[in-house]
Formats: sequence, structure tokens, C-alpha cells
Amino acid sequence: PIKSGKSSFANALFGGDYLKRGAGVVTSIVTRVRRGASLEAELTFKSWGEVNADMEQALVLLPSADWHRGGERFDLRRDSEREALQRAVAGLGPEQLVNPDGRNVNSVLLASYLKGFPRVRGILGEESVVQRYEAARFGDHRDFVGDDALAVYLKDVRLEIATGDFPGHVEIADCQGSDSPNPLHMAMIQDYLLRTHLILYVISSRTGLRRADLRFLSIIKKMGILENMIFVLNVDFSEHESLEGLEQLRRRVTEELALIRPEPEVFAFSALYNLFRQLEDALPAKDRARLEQWRREAALTAASDAESARFQAFFQDQIRNQTLHLL
Repeated sequence: PIKSGKSSFANALFGGDYLKRGAGVVTSIVTRVRRGASLEAELTFKSWGEVNADMEQALVLLPSADWHRGGERFDLRRDSEREALQRAVAGLGPEQLVNPDGRNVNSVLLASYLKGFPRVRGILGEESVVQRYEAARFGDHRDFVGDDALAVYLKDVRLEIATGDFPGHVEIADCQGSDSPNPLHMAMIQDYLLRTHLILYVISSRTGLRRADLRFLSIIKKMGILENMIFVLNVDFSEHESLEGLEQLRRRVTEELALIRPEPEVFAFSALYNLFRQLEDALPAKDRARLEQWRREAALTAASDAESARFQAFFQDQIRNQTLHLL
């Protein structure tokens, strides 16, 4: 779910602040990451034909065609149609924008395309366009992956990172939160899950297992891919007064997970603490102060370090030895 620390966890795995993280929903598209020789972000955009086809399917939300030119295919690039569609979408009522499961997927799609159009109109073409952001411009890719109105125009995001102890054939993907209010996110997550061999499931120690976790894990179980999962209880030192309290939470989470996944493998450590230590020299003053405060929590940090080492050993065994078994 949102704010469990997925992006921070992935950043810690690669030893750098590569993936966008922060408050709220900051991941709007599945972001694929691989080890490479250089730092590069590759964004693949949809063609105008694909965008218009998406929007035509979503236009079922607007059964009245009086806003649209008769007999012509919809084209977002036409000012008159775009302006008419904006008025039509603005006139939708709550019953058309929200359904029992959340926001209406068609309304989200139309609104996102309309909002992002001014930013991407000079990028898209008749065929898919690929843009690369290298070295100093690498961070520019975050503008697209962290904004629904821009991410909707993307087909794929691939990052190449020159750090991290991973073989080149291993791909790690950072995904959206399963309880995101944007229904497009869940569809993307499920599509990517069908191609994975191993799932790292992150649970926040601030909340433990939530209803969103149980609902999502039930979906994964129905997909038949529950067996290859590693669970990480992402520890927030500020939420725990003692190691005993954290251990109590861990036991409870393990027991609850066992109701869905027998004998779950659960590791409890702080991904953000690991990340801050790797970036210590470049941290802003506020984050350095947090790091120093956490270091004074000797029992908690020692336990986190031990669990991190246990996780790394287990994880490296999975991605090395189990790869051979899979082949």
C-alpha cells in the first residue's frame, strides 16, 4: 500500500536516491530498474494514435455525443474537441466519477490526459518516442513517474543504475501503492506481477498489516504467485519505544501473514536508515539530524543491522542460486 516505504526500500537496495520518494502518492507508473554501466533513465511515450484510442474507449463515460464532431475520430490535438471534452468532463456528477470500488477508471483516464496535454504535446509523435535522461539530467525522469497526468502518456520507464550488487539480468521494479485512489495503478501492478519471479512485499511498521494489505495479498494468492514472496517489515524507529515492542509487532504481523501465506519469511529493518547511511555525506541538515537521532537508538539500530544482513544473504541466494534453478 501507499507509504509503506517501497521506493525508499528499492533505493536502499541500489545504494542511492534514484527513485522518487516523499509524501503522498509519488509513484504513478511501474518503474523497471537494472544494473548497468552508467546512470540513465529511458522513457517510452505512447503515440498519438495510442493516446486517442485510449481516450475513445474511455469516452463511454460520456454517452452524449453532442460535444464531439459528428463522424470523425476523436483527436486530442484538436483545440475544439479538447475544450469541448474539458467542459463535458467538468459537468460530470459524483455518480459518474466515483463507483463503489473508488474513482471511475474512465474519468481518471480522461482527466489525466487532458491535464497532461500541455506538457507533452511537443514530445509525442505518430510513432512511439523514446527520451533518455543521462547523468546530470537523470533526475528529470521523476517529473513524469511522479505525476499521473504525465505518467498516463508513458508506455514504459526503464532505469539503468551503476550501483548495487545485482547481476545484469536481474530486473527490480518499483510499483505504485495497491490502495492508490487511481484505478489505473492497480491494473499496471497486476500486469507486471504476471511477469515476475519474486515479490518483495513491504509492510510499514507504523501500521502493521492493513486491510489494503490483506486485500492485495488475497489478489496475489488468486493469481497463483503467492509462494515466491519475501516480506519486509519496514521499521520506522520513531514509532517504537523499545526493541521488545517492535518484536511484538513482528510476531503479530507474521501470525497474520500466516493466515494467507503459510510460514512467511519476514525481515524487520529500516530501509530509510540504510539509505541515509549510504547517502550520509549528501544528506540535507534535516535528514542528517534524523540519522543522528536514530543512531542513538542503539538496540533498535543493532537489530535493524542484523536483520538487514540476514535479508541480504537470503535475497542474494534467491537471485543467484534460484535463478539457476528457474532456468
